[in-house]
Amino acid sequence: MGLKTRVDPRQAKLARTLVREWSDVDFDFCHYEDTYREKVQELIAEKVKGHQLVAPEEKEDEPATINLMDALKKSLKQARPAAKRPAKSKSPKRRSRSA
Repeated sequence: MGLKTRVDPRQAKLARTLVREWSDVDFDFCHYEDTYREKVQELIAEKVKGHQLVAPEEKEDEPATINLMDALKKSLKQARPAAKRPAKSKSPKRRSRSA
């Protein structure tokens, strides 16, 4: 059982137009360098020469520690001035109906 989906012809046309317009037919790989490949080839050449390769130590970036209580207090301080302001009445006063 395959899923059948209906595609709006306008959406399909839009998708085709976007792909056609954003695609570069004249894309030339000569304008780009593969530095990763170059580094790997250099490492291979050094290994072939008999040099011992030593991987550099990886430094793990520790995520910034957020004190939730401090963040909550700061948020409350920012909200207090807005809460102290008197609320403006936006709705017009209603007239009482007489029977």
